[in-house]
Amino acid sequence: MALTAARATSFRKITEDLRPISANVKAIKGGRVACDADGFYCPATGDATEVVVDGVFAETVDNTGGLDAAKNVNVRFLRERTVLLQKNDAGTAVVVADRERPGYQLNDETITGDDTKAFGGVVYDVTSEGVWIEVGSGPRGPQGEPGA
Repeated sequence: MALTAARATSFRKITEDLRPISANVKAIKGGRVACDADGFYCPATGDATEVVVDGVFAETVDNTGGLDAAKNVNVRFLRERTVLLQKNDAGTAVVVADRERPGYQLNDETITGDDTKAFGGVVYDVTSEGVWIEVGSGPRGPQGEPGA
Protein backbone atom coordinates (compact mmCIF):
# COMPACT_ATOMS: atom_id res chain seq x y z
CA MET A 1 0.00 0.00 0.00
CA ALA A 2 1.33 3.43 -0.90
CA LEU A 3 2.04 6.06 1.72
CA THR A 4 -0.92 8.07 2.98
CA ALA A 5 1.03 10.03 5.61
CA ALA A 6 4.60 11.15 6.19
CA ARG A 7 7.03 8.64 7.67
CA ALA A 8 10.63 8.64 8.84
CA THR A 9 13.09 7.59 6.15
CA SER A 10 16.16 5.51 6.95
CA PHE A 11 19.16 5.60 4.66
CA ARG A 12 22.89 4.89 4.86
CA LYS A 13 25.95 5.95 2.90
CA ILE A 14 28.36 3.05 2.71
CA THR A 15 31.99 2.81 1.64
CA GLU A 16 32.89 -0.26 3.73
CA ASP A 17 30.67 -2.86 5.37
CA LEU A 18 30.63 -6.37 6.83
CA ARG A 19 28.93 -8.74 4.38
CA PRO A 20 27.95 -12.42 4.87
CA ILE A 21 30.43 -14.73 3.15
CA SER A 22 29.58 -17.75 0.99
CA ALA A 23 29.96 -21.31 2.18
CA ASN A 24 33.32 -22.99 1.78
CA VAL A 25 35.31 -20.02 0.44
CA LYS A 26 38.34 -18.04 1.50
CA ALA A 27 38.19 -14.29 0.91
CA ILE A 28 41.66 -12.81 0.49
CA LYS A 29 42.41 -9.16 1.24
CA GLY A 30 42.58 -7.14 -1.98
CA GLY A 31 40.63 -9.71 -4.02
CA ARG A 32 37.68 -8.65 -6.19
CA VAL A 33 34.28 -9.35 -4.63
CA ALA A 34 31.26 -11.06 -6.16
CA CYS A 35 27.83 -12.06 -4.88
CA ASP A 36 26.84 -15.66 -5.63
CA ALA A 37 23.46 -16.92 -6.83
CA ASP A 38 22.37 -17.47 -3.20
CA GLY A 39 23.12 -13.85 -2.23
CA PHE A 40 26.36 -14.38 -0.31
CA TYR A 41 29.70 -12.71 -0.95
CA CYS A 42 32.65 -14.58 -2.42
CA PRO A 43 35.81 -14.11 -4.47
CA ALA A 44 34.96 -13.26 -8.10
CA THR A 45 35.33 -16.37 -10.27
CA GLY A 46 33.74 -15.22 -13.52
CA ASP A 47 30.84 -17.64 -13.12
CA ALA A 48 27.81 -16.31 -15.05
CA THR A 49 25.54 -16.79 -12.00
CA GLU A 50 27.47 -14.34 -9.82
CA VAL A 51 27.32 -10.55 -9.78
CA VAL A 52 30.71 -8.86 -9.56
CA VAL A 53 30.58 -6.08 -6.99
CA ASP A 54 32.41 -2.73 -7.21
CA GLY A 55 34.62 -3.60 -4.28
CA VAL A 56 37.52 -5.57 -2.82
CA PHE A 57 37.96 -7.59 0.34
CA ALA A 58 39.41 -5.40 3.10
CA GLU A 59 40.60 -8.43 5.07
CA THR A 60 41.26 -12.14 4.70
CA VAL A 61 38.53 -14.41 6.09
CA ASP A 62 38.63 -18.19 5.79
CA ASN A 63 35.20 -19.84 5.68
CA THR A 64 36.51 -23.09 4.21
CA GLY A 65 34.24 -25.82 5.56
CA GLY A 66 31.73 -23.23 6.84
CA LEU A 67 28.12 -22.62 5.80
CA ASP A 68 26.69 -19.54 4.04
CA ALA A 69 26.87 -16.57 6.45
CA ALA A 70 28.81 -18.54 9.06
CA LYS A 71 31.28 -15.64 8.90
CA ASN A 72 31.25 -12.06 7.70
CA VAL A 73 33.93 -10.31 5.66
CA ASN A 74 34.69 -6.61 5.47
CA VAL A 75 34.20 -5.30 1.92
CA ARG A 76 35.64 -1.97 0.80
CA PHE A 77 33.45 -0.54 -1.95
CA LEU A 78 35.20 1.43 -4.68
CA ARG A 79 32.46 4.06 -4.66
CA GLU A 80 30.08 5.33 -2.02
CA ARG A 81 26.76 3.49 -2.03
CA THR A 82 23.56 5.17 -0.81
CA VAL A 83 20.97 2.67 0.40
CA LEU A 84 17.40 3.42 1.40
CA LEU A 85 15.25 1.22 3.64
CA GLN A 86 11.90 0.34 2.06
CA LYS A 87 9.16 -2.17 2.86
CA ASN A 88 9.35 -5.64 1.34
CA ASP A 89 6.39 -6.66 -0.85
CA ALA A 90 4.38 -9.40 0.86
CA GLY A 91 3.08 -10.64 -2.51
CA THR A 92 6.35 -11.01 -4.43
CA ALA A 93 8.94 -10.62 -1.71
CA VAL A 94 12.56 -9.73 -2.29
CA VAL A 95 14.81 -12.47 -0.83
CA VAL A 96 18.46 -12.78 0.24
CA ALA A 97 19.33 -14.32 -3.15
CA ASP A 98 18.36 -10.95 -4.69
CA ARG A 99 21.34 -9.15 -3.10
CA GLU A 100 23.26 -7.08 -5.69
CA ARG A 101 20.50 -7.73 -8.24
CA PRO A 102 17.68 -5.49 -9.49
CA GLY A 103 14.80 -4.59 -7.18
CA TYR A 104 11.57 -3.12 -8.50
CA GLN A 105 9.42 -0.30 -7.14
CA LEU A 106 5.88 -1.41 -6.23
CA ASN A 107 4.85 1.97 -4.82
CA ASP A 108 6.42 4.91 -3.00
CA GLU A 109 7.49 2.82 0.01
CA THR A 110 7.72 -0.80 -1.19
CA ILE A 111 10.25 -2.85 -3.17
CA THR A 112 9.09 -5.98 -4.97
CA GLY A 113 10.62 -8.91 -6.77
CA ASP A 114 8.06 -8.44 -9.57
CA ASP A 115 10.18 -7.60 -12.60
CA THR A 116 7.18 -6.19 -14.50
CA LYS A 117 7.44 -3.10 -12.28
CA ALA A 118 9.82 -0.14 -12.71
CA PHE A 119 13.48 -0.58 -11.73
CA GLY A 120 13.86 0.74 -8.17
CA GLY A 121 17.57 0.17 -7.58
CA VAL A 122 20.01 -2.60 -6.71
CA VAL A 123 19.11 -4.72 -3.67
CA TYR A 124 21.83 -4.24 -1.06
CA ASP A 125 20.30 -6.31 1.72
CA VAL A 126 17.11 -7.96 2.94
CA THR A 127 16.52 -7.84 6.70
CA SER A 128 13.66 -8.10 9.17
CA GLU A 129 13.36 -4.30 8.79
CA GLY A 130 12.73 -4.51 5.04
CA VAL A 131 14.78 -4.10 1.86
CA TRP A 132 17.87 -1.88 1.73
CA ILE A 133 17.86 -0.69 -1.89
CA GLU A 134 20.76 1.17 -3.49
CA VAL A 135 19.44 4.36 -5.05
CA GLY A 136 21.19 6.26 -7.78
CA SER A 137 22.43 3.11 -9.46
CA GLY A 138 21.47 2.52 -13.07
CA PRO A 139 19.24 -0.30 -14.30
CA ARG A 140 20.86 -3.72 -14.24
CA GLY A 141 20.39 -6.75 -16.46
CA PRO A 142 19.32 -10.25 -15.32
CA GLN A 143 22.66 -11.06 -13.69
CA GLY A 144 23.04 -7.58 -12.21
CA GLU A 145 25.15 -6.15 -15.04
CA PRO A 146 24.54 -2.54 -16.06
CA GLY A 147 21.66 -2.24 -18.51
CA ALA A 148 21.62 -0.43 -21.79
